Amino acid sequence: MMSIEYIEQVNNDMAETAKFRGTEPSRLPFPTVIEDLRAIPHLGDYVPDGWKRVNTYFVDSSGVGQEGEAALTFRQFVDIVGRTSPEDDTTGWAIISAGQFQVNIGQFVRAL
Repeated sequence: MMSIEYIEQVNNDMAETAKFRGTEPSRLPFPTVIEDLRAIPHLGDYVPDGWKRVNTYFVDSSGVGQEGEAALTFRQFVDIVGRTSPEDDTTGWAIISAGQFQVNIGQFVRAL
């Protein structure tokens, strides 16, 4: 099991790396299967220039989470976000923090 300190350190490291590399939130296509979570960039608390985080979703990343638990199942996440977000190149997705079995996924929009 990962300690809180370890998770925080990994997320801080990911934020520094994302900033150094100029990583941006992933745009289309929106994730449709749980394996797509692995392709979403990990930004930590870094918000790239020109982007604004508008939502954060706590999502099970193991694939074995159940409805009614604190984290959304991947299918619940897709259902909620698929109905409420525009599917265009102004919306992006990034992992904000990651634990052993869950991730916080940020929804970003291009800042005007």
